[in-house]
Amino acid sequence: LQLEKKNNKELQQKISMIEKEREDLKTKLKLSEEKKSTEEKAKAAAEEKAKTLAETAKSLETERSTLLAQLSAAKSDMTEGQAEKVDQAKKAAEQQSLAAKIAEERDSLQAEKKAFEAAKEAFRAEQKETADTITVINEKEEKLREERKKLDSDRKQLEIDEKKAF
Repeated sequence: LQLEKKNNKELQQKISMIEKEREDLKTKLKLSEEKKSTEEKAKAAAEEKAKTLAETAKSLETERSTLLAQLSAAKSDMTEGQAEKVDQAKKAAEQQSLAAKIAEERDSLQAEKKAFEAAKEAFRAEQKETADTITVINEKEEKLREERKKLDSDRKQLEIDEKKAF
């Protein structure tokens, strides 16, 4: 009887675990269905937005074509003098743009020239310093040669004096 009670208790525990797993699976299924529904709604919204954007683009292209046609008509309605003024204004704008680019390039080149001049001056100073150092070294070498000659001369004189002494 105790064994049967124990088995019943274990079975009850297994049943409640299975029921809990079943509830979890139901919840997961519900969440999955909600996610799928949300994704479908998002996809439909994106398709609608794409359709709206395509219509807007088509509308803008139509408006652009209309404006270009109006511009062409306005140009043909202009007198020759007015058309020349428009062309002159375009040329003036282009010249101003070109002049600005030229000025910018000139300024850039001047800055580069100044930097080059500074580098050249620094190089010259370094060359002068090197030349001065070489001159000092040469002078010291000359003094050392003279001292060596004197020492050699003194040594020879000492040798002669020693020979005379003996």
